Amino acid sequence: MPSPIVTHSERSFFGHVPNPAAVSNLLFWRGVPKTFPDRFANTLHIVYGSWLLWREERRHRQIQPLACDAMELVKPSLTFTNTHFITEPSRPLSPDIVQIGGIHLTSPGQIPKDILEFIDDAPHGVIYFTFGSVVLMSSLPEDVLSVFRECFSKIPQKVLWKYEGDMKDKPKNVMTRKWFPQLHPNMKLFISHGGVSGVYETVDAGVPVLGFPIFYDQPRNIDNLVNAGMAISMDLNAVTKDKLLSAISQIVNDEKYRNNAKIASERFKDRPMSPTDSVVYWTEYVLRHNGAPHLKSHALNLTWYQYFLIDVIITFLFLIFVVLFIIYCCFKIIYKRYLKHVHNSKAKVTSLTLTQDSVQWIKIMMTSHYGVLMIAFGIWQVLLPPVGAANILAVQTLAGKSHWNVMREMLRALTDRGHTVTVFTPFLDGNRDGYTEVDISGDLKVRMGLNVSRYLDMQTVPTFVTYVVNSTRTNCGAIFKDQRMREIFDSKSQIFDVVIAEALWLDCVSYAANVLQIPVIYVMPSPIVTHWERSYFGYFPNPAAVSNVMFWRSVPKTFVDRFANTLHTVYGSWWLWQEERRHRQIKPLPYDAVDLVKPSLTFSNTHFITEPSRPLSPDIVQIGGIHLVPPESIPKDILEFIDDAPHGVIYFTFGSIVLMSSLPEKFLSVFRECFSQIPQKVLWKYEVHPNMKLFISHGGISGVYETVDAGVPVLGFPIFHDQPRNIDNLVNAEMAISMDLNSITKDKLLSAISQIVNDEKYQKNAKIASERFKDRPMSPTDLVVYWTEYVLRHNGAPHLKSHALNLTWYQYFLIDNLKSIWSKHRFKDRPMSPAESVVYWTEYVLRHKGAPHLKSHAFNLKWYQYFLVDLYFNSNIDVSEFKNM
Repeated sequence: MPSPIVTHSERSFFGHVPNPAAVSNLLFWRGVPKTFPDRFANTLHIVYGSWLLWREERRHRQIQPLACDAMELVKPSLTFTNTHFITEPSRPLSPDIVQIGGIHLTSPGQIPKDILEFIDDAPHGVIYFTFGSVVLMSSLPEDVLSVFRECFSKIPQKVLWKYEGDMKDKPKNVMTRKWFPQLHPNMKLFISHGGVSGVYETVDAGVPVLGFPIFYDQPRNIDNLVNAGMAISMDLNAVTKDKLLSAISQIVNDEKYRNNAKIASERFKDRPMSPTDSVVYWTEYVLRHNGAPHLKSHALNLTWYQYFLIDVIITFLFLIFVVLFIIYCCFKIIYKRYLKHVHNSKAKVTSLTLTQDSVQWIKIMMTSHYGVLMIAFGIWQVLLPPVGAANILAVQTLAGKSHWNVMREMLRALTDRGHTVTVFTPFLDGNRDGYTEVDISGDLKVRMGLNVSRYLDMQTVPTFVTYVVNSTRTNCGAIFKDQRMREIFDSKSQIFDVVIAEALWLDCVSYAANVLQIPVIYVMPSPIVTHWERSYFGYFPNPAAVSNVMFWRSVPKTFVDRFANTLHTVYGSWWLWQEERRHRQIKPLPYDAVDLVKPSLTFSNTHFITEPSRPLSPDIVQIGGIHLVPPESIPKDILEFIDDAPHGVIYFTFGSIVLMSSLPEKFLSVFRECFSQIPQKVLWKYEVHPNMKLFISHGGISGVYETVDAGVPVLGFPIFHDQPRNIDNLVNAEMAISMDLNSITKDKLLSAISQIVNDEKYQKNAKIASERFKDRPMSPTDLVVYWTEYVLRHNGAPHLKSHALNLTWYQYFLIDNLKSIWSKHRFKDRPMSPAESVVYWTEYVLRHKGAPHLKSHAFNLKWYQYFLVDLYFNSNIDVSEFKNM
């Protein structure tokens, strides 16, 4: 894609539709929809443009069908897009989109002598004016050209004007040519139409821009530069000499434009791989992996109504309607019985006026629609430049060994690079050069070798979220109250450059960054927690295509999966919010009173081999498997046991957290009996060996990467948190079978082991997954070093964060757009209040003896009469009766 991504085709090519509250349409005039009118107009622009594209394509297919119309076209394995997150706002992109913005830029050739002399003889600098290769400059209206000529004649700078043919009344300080070389260091200003090629040239050179966008993506391109503080945008149709002089003077004389242009240039050039290297690597990647189907999103398999959850919403509304109808019927029965009771017990009525008590009761009963909604809602809630050595402050907030393994290897990579690390951790490896440990094992409870029953009891959303919220706040409180942390907060002698901390389910760990006023980088040892993606990154994943971290399916393939995943995500997010709110009210902590710093970057222990393809914003860097290190030498007795296994070895472990001996005896006896009847030898918890035939695991993410790295099939017994989803990812890769620990029997276990060991497809698919997992342009440790230093080089790298972080929840979900369609003023514009209406019309019915005249005649019709069925079958109708109507 030589231009930015075409919004209207994203759903067709990549499976996903960008949120118009945060991502502007390609043809929209704003780079970022910041205001309500922008979001509203952008939404209409996208919907209308998509419909118009569909209609035009459909019309052309009917008028002049082509061969390609009769077949289902192959979706692209990969798309190279001429974009970059410096010239495009930060937004999520799926892994089958590779940004190569500026690939057309080459080393500038030798400048012709006459042009070079013209430039060098310009003490006030040079302005370069071009509208690219598409627009013929000489075709501009004469009144517009005269404005530019008059303006240029009055400025001290010289002007290089890309112009075809001879120009009449050309100013003395203007040189015209059909072509000019790339921008020169003496260039003070670039006047452009905003074509994407010219945008990259000016950003690469670090030159400010005066933009006159004409069509297509140009208004959006120029607005992106305006947002970067390096450009001014003007309307070509409304340009005057005074306006043009003012804009040129402002850009040339205000240093902020040149400074911001230089900052954008530095960020643009700071990449882990050049665009050409990216093209070569990813093209060969697609060839190596037979089209790389794993890069494509599951969203491509969904119909439009499945992707937008229309089927889920309709079902959900139907269920709400059923609940409301049942409640309404119950209230109706109660109301009738009450009226009967009143009729039988009260004395003779002497007036048509209701007693105060009766009116009050009727008010309550007749306004029961509101009560019904509140009760139903309550029921639903219940059911439902080279960086110098940096000083890094690291905090291990969760005392889990598998979590620490990820953090440890990250910190090791940074200290090997020459950075200095001070880490608060309950796991001590010993100090070394540039690495200092602060022992907090007394503050945090280490989670190793715990009873499995504790985790079996945390399989529901409420129990797990309640446990996580309590643990998170307890750990954050303990760390920030630690005397040594307090000394860092209070002392100004030890200055840190960045905080690196494990991201928990609540955003409390960035409090240290708030106090020290430095950027924060998060580490996520497990897959991304769906419930706080909106809080950390600004985006909320579509539950039709992206499964919740605690959902039992890695990909919501069926309607039932999508429906359950949606409820799971909404319910889990609500439960997390109300638990956090409850804790804040009961026991407020210092970080509750401040607006916490959002992470500049997040390292996620994920990879698109063990996670389904999905869009991720540029402030998320995947480092899945960073904890993998070369295995140590195996003890002699274990090595002899493995080597003396002609049928191979099975490795059985439930990780570092679960104490295997804490499994109920009924489970242990099943495993013992089964293992005694198979020809393979069994290692019950040790290192993965090349002779390994099967890995029996609970699905912890660390173990998943170990088995994928080794290319060994898996028999999974997921217990809690992300484990069901992790195992299901391997099942979808056809290298695993998942079983329920609570319903395990000897025969089931024997059958599963036999199926995996004897069916070559599991071993073959495990090897394919291993090859894909190891095929990366950069190692995880190199990514950690590069991107950490990137954040330090660019002062927290705020350009990586999405504009979606600035939106409230109702702005992000376009609720305010809907509100504008159905204005609250219309809702309130009524002759009587609802309560007054209830009283009046109740008394009206009593005054007029039931008011039968209010009832429709439709009540007297049979269903077949109401739906006109009898008309279709009645042959005695004389149609002449209708001729004169």
